[in-house]
Amino acid sequence: MAEAASKAIASLDAAGVAAYMCSGRCRTVSILTGAGVSVAAGIPDFRSPGGMYATLRPERLTATAQHIRWMRDNPAAVVSWDVFRHNQLP
Repeated sequence: MAEAASKAIASLDAAGVAAYMCSGRCRTVSILTGAGVSVAAGIPDFRSPGGMYATLRPERLTATAQHIRWMRDNPAAVVSWDVFRHNQLP
């Protein structure tokens, strides 16, 4: 399938891909990115200074007292399955 897609594109460099996307032959576009995209845009990641873990204020979240204690002890708990399963709001 990758061979068929590459044959439809005259060139696999950025200009060739852009031309294919604008040609009308391209039906869908998917873009896969990672955490580095937001960091490069100036959005702090979870662990960096000023990131979510550093600025988390569990007492302001709609969570059980037990979950608030967990988040105080370990800010990463805010994205844990256990907290999410009981309460999606944090």
